[in-house]
Amino acid sequence: MQDYKQLLFTNERVLPYQTRDLNYPLSDKIIAEDVVGLPKITDDYLIYSNTKKEVVILSYKSAEACTISLPSNKKKIDNSDLQLVVSDDHVLVYLHGKVYTISIHQKIIIDETSIFCTGLDTAGYLYRNQITYNPGINKFGLFDLATKESIWTTTLSNYCVKTCGNDKTVIIQDGLFLIHAYDKNNGRECWTFDLKSQLNEDMKYFMGINSVMALQDDQLIFGCNDRLFCIDSQTGKSIWSKAFKGFSAANMSVYENGIISSVSATAYYEIETKTGNISSYLDINQITRDLNVSLFTKPILTANQVIVFSAMNSRLFIFYRRDFKLAYQSEVYNVKDNNRYQPAISSGLTPVLKNQSLFTLDMDGVFREYNS
Repeated sequence: MQDYKQLLFTNERVLPYQTRDLNYPLSDKIIAEDVVGLPKITDDYLIYSNTKKEVVILSYKSAEACTISLPSNKKKIDNSDLQLVVSDDHVLVYLHGKVYTISIHQKIIIDETSIFCTGLDTAGYLYRNQITYNPGINKFGLFDLATKESIWTTTLSNYCVKTCGNDKTVIIQDGLFLIHAYDKNNGRECWTFDLKSQLNEDMKYFMGINSVMALQDDQLIFGCNDRLFCIDSQTGKSIWSKAFKGFSAANMSVYENGIISSVSATAYYEIETKTGNISSYLDINQITRDLNVSLFTKPILTANQVIVFSAMNSRLFIFYRRDFKLAYQSEVYNVKDNNRYQPAISSGLTPVLKNQSLFTLDMDGVFREYNS
C-alpha cells in the first residue's frame, strides 16, 4: 500500500472518477492572486505557495488558512525558484537547494535537508520518504529524505520529461521517444521501450510522447498525437496500440474506473483502458462550430457530464455524455473589474473537480474556485 499519494493539481496520472454531476449556474471566487507553481489539492486541504515565500494550507472544513514562511535571501520568488510535492501528511518544498518538510497537521517546518539537484520531480514519484529528483543535466535519481542520502542515480540519454511508479518500479520518460523502468531499490534498469520502433513510415511526423503516463494496475498508458499505446509495466512489452481519428493525446485523461477520455476541436472519445476499444465517440466539429471554441483543456468526467474549458477564450462548457449536447456554458470574468479575463485558463493545466467545486489556475497566478 502506498503511504504517500502524489496529488497534483494538473497532469495527474490517474484521475478520480466523480459519480455526482456538477450543478449550475456556477459562481466563482478568488482564493489567491499571487500563486507560484501549481496548487495541490488533498481530501482536506488546498495547498499553494506564493511570491512572498510562503506556503498556505487552507482547510476545506473550516475555511481557515495557515501560512508558513520559508527562509530565503530573495525578497520575492517565482516559478523557477520553488517546487511543491504533497503527500497525505506532509508538504515538501524545494527552494534554493534545500527541501523543507512541513507537517500538514502541525502546520510547522519539521525538517530541512540540503540537496544538490536542479529540482525535485514534482510531477513524478513519491513513496514513503523517497522522492525522485534531478541531480544534474541528464541525471535522474531517487533520494531518501529520512537518511538525507541518494539511494541511486542514473544517466539518461536525453532528459527526464515525466515519471510515475509503484512500490517496486520507477518509470521515466527519457526525452521524446524512450521510456525506462528502474528497480526502486537499486536503480537497476528493468526494461526500455523505444517508441520509434513502433512507428512506421507514415508516422515519421510524430513528435514523440505528448500525453500523461498513466500507471493503472499492470498497464502503462500513454499517447502520441492521435495514437494510444498500452504496455505491460512489468516487462515493457506492448499490449495494444491504436490510432483514433481526431484523438488528441495531449488532452488525454485516464480515470480510475478504466476510462480514457480526450476532447479536441473535432472529436470526443471515451476508450476502455483494458482493451483500447471505443466505448463512446462523438463528432463535435459541427456541435461546437458556433460556440467560438478554439482550444479545449483535458475533459473532466462525472456520471453524466463532460466538463471542459476553452483555454484561449476563457469559457466553461458542460456537455451531456450521452449525446454531447450543451448543458451549460459560462464566461470567465476578472472579479476585480468585471472585465472579461483573457485568457483565464492555461491550456497546459487541467482544472480539478473536488467536492462539487471546480478549481482553476489563471495564467498569471490567480487561483480560483467555481461552486454551485
